[in-house]
Amino acid sequence: FLIQPFAQVKYKPTEQLVINGGLHGQYLTLNGSYAVEPRLGARWNFKPTQCLSFGYGMHSQMQPDYIYYHQILNSNGQYELADKNVGFTRAQHFVLGYEKRIKQSSRIIIETYYQMLYDVPVDTFKSSYSQLNQGTTFDPTYPGKLVNKGTGANYGIEFTLEKYFAKQFFFLFTASLYESKYKGSDGVLRNTDYNGNYITNLLAGKEFKIGSTGRKTFILSGKVTYSGGKRYSPADINQSAAIGSVVAVDSLRNTLRYPNYFRCDLKIGYHVSTKYFTNEIAVDLVNIFNTKNVLAMTYAPDPNNPTASPIKPEYQLGFLPLFYYRVDF
Repeated sequence: FLIQPFAQVKYKPTEQLVINGGLHGQYLTLNGSYAVEPRLGARWNFKPTQCLSFGYGMHSQMQPDYIYYHQILNSNGQYELADKNVGFTRAQHFVLGYEKRIKQSSRIIIETYYQMLYDVPVDTFKSSYSQLNQGTTFDPTYPGKLVNKGTGANYGIEFTLEKYFAKQFFFLFTASLYESKYKGSDGVLRNTDYNGNYITNLLAGKEFKIGSTGRKTFILSGKVTYSGGKRYSPADINQSAAIGSVVAVDSLRNTLRYPNYFRCDLKIGYHVSTKYFTNEIAVDLVNIFNTKNVLAMTYAPDPNNPTASPIKPEYQLGFLPLFYYRVDF
């Protein structure tokens, strides 16, 4: 069990200033790992339409279940749970934000943040492995014995321009510039798998009323995402051939980069309201430009061309139209 008690207090010294403080605890019964985490946040409305905010928090996270229950063969020829006693990954979070309301239905938000990570599980010997990189592929990695000695850092700045749904229209634009770094047991500072450096999103939608009753609506919305490519590593061809899967060159971890990511989705719908229920028929056009975005590198040798590289890219979802009809009572 993961037990999480917490306490929170809200203090409002003035009409313009609100302070939230708290204490969060975690206890993992599997191995006795525990954490006591203070949290603090403040919001100052220094003008009717503008405010500053600050947040600090200590955060801890248990490892994926398969890490704790991974078995290895020890020197006595017996299986043991090598990583049952691995502790939490921990982090200190700092956030500073500015918000300005534009009229009643729009706002701008600018936030900068820094996340300092420590006690990250890494190998007991010198290597580039870090648990921070887990989750970027569909294959779980069983590294062997781990110790909580790795570090990392995420920091950046984010911009948001939002218009709430009003007058049958809404949009949301976000942009983020960031860095994501880590150190394994070899002490070398590297990019994490996630370090694409930037990402932008634009989401917008419009409803058109049809007829005089206002019960029929034509819906048009879309989303565009553009981001920097994620990091990946050169493959060790011999080791990859031995196990039939991509094995990275450890010393060159995350020195390569996928092409930038781009995807555009479009939704077209028709909505009808009645006294007792509503009907909606729509089509979601996913990746309308059929952009080839790399998902991962895979080991796939070509028996008809043995001299060709066996390391090939796998691509994410291409163009996909999704039709649906929905009834809400």
